[in-house]
Amino acid sequence: VLVAPPPKAPPATGATAGNAAAPEEGAAGGEGAAEATEAPEEPPPPPETASEPVAAEAQKEFIVETKTDSVRFDNAGGKIVSWRMLAYLDDLNAPRELIPRDIAPGGEFPFRLSVPGDDDATAALDAALYQDEVRDAAPGDEWPGNGFRGKIVSFTWADARGLAAEKRLALSEDGYLGAVRAEVTRNGQPVKFRLTWAVGLPEPHDGKTTLYWRANNQGIIRVGGAVQRLKPASLKQEVQFTASPGTGTIQWAGVESTYFASVLLPEDPNSATVSFVPVATTGEDGGQEKKPEPVVAARFDGKGPLQFSTLVGPKDYDLLVKAGRGLELSIDFSRFAILYALTKYLFLALRAVNGYVGNYGFSIILLTILLRLFFFPLTYRSSISMRQNQKKMQKIQPKVKAIQDRYRKQKRTMESQRKMNDEVMAVYKKEGMNPMGSLGGCLPLLIQMPFFLAFYYLLSVTIEMRGAPFILWVHDLSRMDPYYVLPILMGVSWMLQQSLTSSSIADPTQRRIMGLMPLIFTWMMRNMPSGLVLYWLVSNLLGLVQQYMINRQADRMSAQA
Repeated sequence: VLVAPPPKAPPATGATAGNAAAPEEGAAGGEGAAEATEAPEEPPPPPETASEPVAAEAQKEFIVETKTDSVRFDNAGGKIVSWRMLAYLDDLNAPRELIPRDIAPGGEFPFRLSVPGDDDATAALDAALYQDEVRDAAPGDEWPGNGFRGKIVSFTWADARGLAAEKRLALSEDGYLGAVRAEVTRNGQPVKFRLTWAVGLPEPHDGKTTLYWRANNQGIIRVGGAVQRLKPASLKQEVQFTASPGTGTIQWAGVESTYFASVLLPEDPNSATVSFVPVATTGEDGGQEKKPEPVVAARFDGKGPLQFSTLVGPKDYDLLVKAGRGLELSIDFSRFAILYALTKYLFLALRAVNGYVGNYGFSIILLTILLRLFFFPLTYRSSISMRQNQKKMQKIQPKVKAIQDRYRKQKRTMESQRKMNDEVMAVYKKEGMNPMGSLGGCLPLLIQMPFFLAFYYLLSVTIEMRGAPFILWVHDLSRMDPYYVLPILMGVSWMLQQSLTSSSIADPTQRRIMGLMPLIFTWMMRNMPSGLVLYWLVSNLLGLVQQYMINRQADRMSAQA
């Protein structure tokens, strides 16, 4: 009749884990059971419940290739050693490497698993020899699903004390979109762990081309609808982002360079936690010594199986749009909303033109012509007005000078200065002219400046411009002209254009200033991307033709008057 009460539940292990997590029907202690399985103070499992170790017999490296990527893995730690883009070449005509080769040992590495707050578990995971498996994705696979075609790389490991880890990477056969799944358990129960996805993403630079907005080895995240970038030089300690109603969701995060990105898109943006941390480098890159510079590592925290979509590859606009969640915002068109929109749509227009032309250099020329034609009515009106105003200024200049000379002989006071200005303004009014009217000629230049900046951004950050040839000696529109031919031609064309406009400027000081502008800009733009200099050269040549037409029309109007 008397039934002994059930014994106190031991720590959940192995097959009993699921029973411990769910309270008996009608029991009131459900919350207590959940706390027992998650409490960090829980004692280790008894020896008799220890799990069977799962590990490889020896360390090895292996390569998995798709049509677009070549990825080298190491089963020691289950790390990614190298990720090369087969369709994009570096300055040595070798496939572009996305992982820095000088990451300091003993710290973060790509595809790392760790357990925050448990140094022993983290050390065990770092030193583990994972069992690896590489296979083709099958149509019926539950993960990654969605008709995925490509290869799946799996790493599995467990020790005798119940600590186990599994991580999988799906590499798409014909693209740069994939998937990641990772989990760490202890005695069959999920524990909170951290996945270090990427550590740095270098952007080699020729050291000559002027690029003010070059990105290199930096972190990037879209949280709460806004994109934030974390540069290695300014990241001194760990920075963490946690999705919440206050901060917003985390749509994606990772590392980037100017033209490439390696990011994860969390399966649940509402519960993601991402941290960025600086990682030291050794300065040794392929046998070449360089200054050690820190890089940024992107890490994702969670508990239970964490699943992500991935993008590792070029910042191709269509590819980023296909990935979703506003990933196209990773292209740094500008930090200012208006200039961002102008650069984006100018890029889309240039790409549409190139779809017919097939050469981005000639596409820049054609688009510049279209822009000039679009703004010609405004340029024409403002230039005619300026010419007429300058003609009137030349006519009244002797009268103005006489007034100034008369008052210069008198004692200079506030009252005398006021009277002189009143007499000068009376002359202007009598002749029916605006003394500030000559500034109207600056309007076309002011209108061009946003397009100049937009072209600069466009040529500096879009993957389509990287390595895009033009003709003869110009092999890359995103880099400077190696022989300075385009900058010199641009300066000469600007001087010719100034010669058509400065003759009508009465003030000699203003003429000298205008004459210096071509020299100053030629020096400033000598190391700018050749595509940008090409745009300015073509714009100057078209302006030269327009100015000649405007001068003739202004002379005819003056003769008729």
